[in-house]
Amino acid sequence: MNSGKKKKIAAVLGSVVLASFSILFALFLSEIGFRAYYYFEHPEVFKQRGEVPAIYGLYDRSLWEFDERNGYAYPPGIKLNLTMILNGRVAGCGEVGDVNEQGNMGPSMAVHENPDRTIAVFGDSWTAFVVDGLTWPHYLQKTLQERTGKKINVYNFGRDGTGMIHMFRMAADKVPELKPDLAIVAFITDDLDRDMFWRTEVTIDGELRVLTTTVPEAEPPMNKSADTFLLHREAGRDWCERTVGRRDRVVEEIEDKYRRIILAATDGLDPAPSLTTSRHSYLYNHIVNGSATYFASRRYTVHQNPRLAVTDFREVPGFAETVRQVAETGVPLQLMHLAISGELREGREYILAENGEQLLASLESLVGQAAARTIDHVEIPGAVERIKIAEDNEHPSAFGMAFYAEAVANMIMERGLLDVPRAAASRDVSQ
Repeated sequence: MNSGKKKKIAAVLGSVVLASFSILFALFLSEIGFRAYYYFEHPEVFKQRGEVPAIYGLYDRSLWEFDERNGYAYPPGIKLNLTMILNGRVAGCGEVGDVNEQGNMGPSMAVHENPDRTIAVFGDSWTAFVVDGLTWPHYLQKTLQERTGKKINVYNFGRDGTGMIHMFRMAADKVPELKPDLAIVAFITDDLDRDMFWRTEVTIDGELRVLTTTVPEAEPPMNKSADTFLLHREAGRDWCERTVGRRDRVVEEIEDKYRRIILAATDGLDPAPSLTTSRHSYLYNHIVNGSATYFASRRYTVHQNPRLAVTDFREVPGFAETVRQVAETGVPLQLMHLAISGELREGREYILAENGEQLLASLESLVGQAAARTIDHVEIPGAVERIKIAEDNEHPSAFGMAFYAEAVANMIMERGLLDVPRAAASRDVSQ
């Protein structure tokens, strides 16, 4: 080989090496930049286990009561004392008493003894969430009555943390009982892969606790359970008001309890992700797996919302049968997707991760309809952030509740879902 060819080959190799180095350097900078962004956006991901948060709340008793069929129930008329702790001191006192006599959130919606139309709404915390004493189904009731001039009772069977399995189980129980003119299953994207769970109040070593478990038992094994919310018997209203601005033995016991239950719940799991790890790429996992910390997913097993490991609802034992039971009542049922502010900000109805797209398709196939979409039935506000209650909380504000109620009301009116002749007389579930 002559010297001219050698020089050309060397030049080509040099260019390839330089280009490769440039690409690698660009990827390195992109990874560093993405890690910095992710750290500032999600600092909680990097906290070590057992670290007590700066702000948290606790009850003096459980809001949830074990229910073998439907996972849990809200005891009708229950009143709880809520204490907020900020930086290790009692910061505020309140009362949680939004459960009505029917065991649903907010004031009773059975306002008419002989309603013209009755609607049953099934959903998760978006539907159960209360602001100023009301939920978005309350706004829906008011909106529909104003538009139709009819007497309408809306029943809100929203339950926090639940997914499609819970919602259809509840519908299979309540629809035959209530015989509404319309049943609505209102869900957010995150509901799609939520598995069935149960909640139960127990006493362990003298401590009052409320557990979320994956087994239908009132006293479940701890290796299949995790704490749902902090409880302390002594955290009543009188104690709270006496201790505002201070910390005492009860606060110290609560913090000790928090550390113990968190460490027990995460025993044997991976430590918090490291910003300096060279074993994983945050950017790659974000793009390919839909989660920057996908490699540490074992540490982030969701206790309050256990997740489905399947991609088709037909693989969930009993789910297809539950859907069939609802359909056989003859009551019209409508799937309604509630797009959250993050989705609306991007002009998208769904932001689906991992198995979400397949689960949605299988759900719609089983139910026999495509879910109605928020963006098809309401004008998206310019200040979309007004829809959520707080910067770090996507649940609906009062404005957001009116927004969702308008979307659902428009969908109902446009599709004539209240114009269908009544197949059977509705009745008040409180009677």
